[in-house]
Amino acid sequence: MTGFVTDGFLRTAEEEPGKTAIVLDKEMITYETLAHRALGFANYVTSVNAKRVALVASNTIPFLEVFLGTLISGAIIMVIDPKWPLRRVVSLIEEHGPQIIVADRDVFKNLEKELSLRPLICEDDLERWRSSKSNISSYTGRFSPEMPFLMGFTSGSTGYPKAFLRTHESWVSSFSASATELGTQAHDKVMIPGPLSHGLALYAAIENLCVGGTVYLQRQFNAQEIVQHITLKNVSVLVVVPTMLDIITEVASAARLPAIERIITAGSKLQKPLRDKAVAVFSNAELIEYYGASEVSFITVARSSEEPPEGSVGRSFRGVSIDIRDPSGRSLPFGNTGVIWARSKMLSLGYVNVEEDSPAGFREENGWATVGDIGHLDSLGFLYLRGREGDMIISGGYNVFPEEVERVLLGNPYIKEACVFSLPHSRWGQVVCAAVCFARPKLNQIKNVKEWCSGKLAHYQCPKRYFGLEGLPMTSSGKVSRSKVVNAITNQDSTITELFITNHPA
Repeated sequence: MTGFVTDGFLRTAEEEPGKTAIVLDKEMITYETLAHRALGFANYVTSVNAKRVALVASNTIPFLEVFLGTLISGAIIMVIDPKWPLRRVVSLIEEHGPQIIVADRDVFKNLEKELSLRPLICEDDLERWRSSKSNISSYTGRFSPEMPFLMGFTSGSTGYPKAFLRTHESWVSSFSASATELGTQAHDKVMIPGPLSHGLALYAAIENLCVGGTVYLQRQFNAQEIVQHITLKNVSVLVVVPTMLDIITEVASAARLPAIERIITAGSKLQKPLRDKAVAVFSNAELIEYYGASEVSFITVARSSEEPPEGSVGRSFRGVSIDIRDPSGRSLPFGNTGVIWARSKMLSLGYVNVEEDSPAGFREENGWATVGDIGHLDSLGFLYLRGREGDMIISGGYNVFPEEVERVLLGNPYIKEACVFSLPHSRWGQVVCAAVCFARPKLNQIKNVKEWCSGKLAHYQCPKRYFGLEGLPMTSSGKVSRSKVVNAITNQDSTITELFITNHPA
């Protein structure tokens, strides 16, 4: 499949100009107006001959005007999380050199003090470019599908974010595959409450705009408003990380929301207790969970209608081949654990400005790529994750993957959130630890949790130190921040209580 990311969006603007494209709180914009504004910004980008545009903004309609306009112009859009520390944002801008920077009001004020030599535009001041009489034909032939359009950044939850590039061709291939696997259709009304600076929400918004759907956004995540939108505005699809889905199901409580046809999740494993809660609330919804990485795109999909095996992350996504390899690169047979490699037309171009001897991450060889995740395939082709190479804990000579232990902890009905990590130990090198947030504070009996783990994990995998807290710190994308948890514990944060400790981790 060839073409450009914005082809479907512009086609809808021409064929159905009055159709609603985006609803954000009380704001609404049609495809025709959104296209005019995007073309207006594209004119500006072209007039100053900008090759890169940095976008540092929260969820707003102008965010998507700038994003789509940059793509139409042929330039590369750099999407930077506005919640990252200012020093990190400035460092990324200085490292990757955008010619234009667009920021929301709060970030703009801070960047103004740090950056004085580049065009710095406040999102509030985009009005001058919002009217355009340009036709898309004026941009035809200026770039090709093989060219990059997006510079994304890894989440930075455990370190400094790495920049990677995606081409038009890779995303158009992703659109084709996800139309089949995620069921994306022009009549969909899709609620996407997560931050557009995060890959899950950004891809979902652009994919649905490019198929002609209507996208519902929120400036700030609000579960109560989501339930109201679903009830009153016939929202049919929900795209969320599991953390958000958990909050939404709690707010909905005993309500039944049959209007939802599909719930799409990614970012972390959708655990069985949450799946059961979601099925009870969204009685007609198919649960679709996909596994992948920003650098590799889709790898597997688990659809509830296909009844995937418990514990798996599903079968290979459409157009994806999966291979499990040992450290030397040799393919392993079914059932053997190794590094997960994927091959498809959806791969990124890899990292930008990263030295070859830098920490493990995206690697590409002969059309196959990996981000270092570890797992195995069963004989039916279903994939099971153990963790990531760089996160592995070595305690007393045993290898422990935090994600594997977290999945067991989150299966306990008393535990709402869990984060597994290591702390130094004089004898064992590293000791496995767990920070937990209990679902029912009055029942926070650590004995129950210890017995639960000992019955489901090898002895060396069981956490030897447990810490209790009211809520785990999250990244802006809705994932637990392992680094923040470790920092809070090592700095002896007063809100954290050590619940149990043993000196015999192995």
